[in-house]
Amino acid sequence: MKSAPGILHYLAECYRENGSRVGITSLSAGRVRQSLIVEGEDAVVSRTVLDGLLYVPGKKAATLATQARLYEKECELFYGSVFLIAPIEKEESKSSLTFAPLILYATTVESISETSGAEFSINTSRRVLNYALLESVASDAFVALIEKGIDSDSHSEGCVGELRRLFGETFPDASTEGLFKLPYLLTNRELRAVIELSGVGAKAPVTLVSAAALFLADRSTEMRGVLNDLAVMASAPDEVSDPVRVILGEALPGSCGPMGGRGEIPAILSAAQEQVATSARSHPLTLAVGPPGTGKSFTIAALAMEAMSRGESVLIASKMDHAVDVVADKIEETLGLPGICVRAGRKSCLFARMDRHIADTVSFLKLNRRYLLQESLRLHRKTFQAFSKGVRARTPQRQESYFEDVRKRGPSRRVGES
Repeated sequence: MKSAPGILHYLAECYRENGSRVGITSLSAGRVRQSLIVEGEDAVVSRTVLDGLLYVPGKKAATLATQARLYEKECELFYGSVFLIAPIEKEESKSSLTFAPLILYATTVESISETSGAEFSINTSRRVLNYALLESVASDAFVALIEKGIDSDSHSEGCVGELRRLFGETFPDASTEGLFKLPYLLTNRELRAVIELSGVGAKAPVTLVSAAALFLADRSTEMRGVLNDLAVMASAPDEVSDPVRVILGEALPGSCGPMGGRGEIPAILSAAQEQVATSARSHPLTLAVGPPGTGKSFTIAALAMEAMSRGESVLIASKMDHAVDVVADKIEETLGLPGICVRAGRKSCLFARMDRHIADTVSFLKLNRRYLLQESLRLHRKTFQAFSKGVRARTPQRQESYFEDVRKRGPSRRVGES
């Protein structure tokens, strides 16, 4: 598999490029760990960045750079310019105001001075649109116009002018006069004032202003996992599993699928389901496609039970927690063996299953508490009777002992009596 490393590296780049389309909808979003408003001139438009280096003074810049280095694997550092301020719809028809840079550049830390500031390296040769922000306020067709209308490497004054035109045509009430200030940037205080004046609500205008920021955002955990897996496979292509080899286009002569020979399936399969099962027994990779309700989950459960009948273990994985629950429930119901599937996954999913189990247990106890109490009394009746008899026998003795103690101490005195 000589070409496998190259293909895997290519897939990693494709996935990384696709992940760059995520972006952020607001600097106040939970994904943003830390941000810093850059003041002065826009380093990219004014070309004040020398060899891509931007020095930002201040302790906040040093703290941001330190955090970026510390969490390099978990986070991404960006330089963003041309702020978009607009209302976005949330759940229950509530609106909130979003503010974030429209144009992003990947950034790295060059040097840090804990007291005076930090120096950042901006990759000005490749700009990235903040797709998450654009898609939250406009249609896909408008996003395509933005992609086509601005430079692919960096943003210039002409590029910013095109942005003004496109936003003005699409949003008649849009306020784009703030971009006339470029290459000079709003200060942090001025940007906050614009955000406050924009207001909140569906009638708040779309506003573009000349502002820039450095911010540190969490990488997608899913993206980090996929990129790590691709890197591991590319470093050891000879150890790649058979299904991945098939995906990469390698022919496996004489290869038999991981399911092995035919086992026992305690269910009746349809012709299509039987075809999937036959393919799974003879091929390392089988793809079954169908709309909801066509029996894909039951087919997966049937294949798992067939493997279990041969004494094999089966790993069932899905992007959705509910999908795994459905297959596990089908296996346990069909076999009549609750708990035969070991469930793993997100903590929230596991806690939800535990909550359901506790709720079912409490509900059972409430419905059957009278029967359980009667059964407990019947089983332990002799013990209760003996205990009650002993208490009654000791009561007169305890009363006599109490009165004897009172006579010895004399009459009790109230508080304040001499």
